[in-house]
Formats: sequence, structure tokens, C-alpha cells
Amino acid sequence: MFLLNTSLNIIALNGADNVLHLASAVLLLGVGLSQDKTVNRRTTVRAGRA
Repeated sequence: MFLLNTSLNIIALNGADNVLHLASAVLLLGVGLSQDKTVNRRTTVRAGRA
């Protein structure tokens, strides 16, 4: 965000890019935090090893 009006802005960042990246980051963070974090542990018995 601090490179918008300088000669270091070599990849043409603008305000719309910043808003888009912020919105997608917030959305994906919300999705990641809303997921179920319980671990289902299954025990398997192999043939010959009871």
C-alpha cells in the first residue's frame, strides 16, 4: 500500500487491488477458522494381527 504513488510501483498496484486482496484474505481466513477441527481417529485391524 505504501508503494502506490512512487517509482517503486513496478507491478501497477492500485487501490482496487488492495481492496480485492484484503477482501479475499478476510473471506479465506473466515472459511479456515469456521471449519471443524475435530480429528476422527480410526483404528484398523489388519488381517493376521488381531
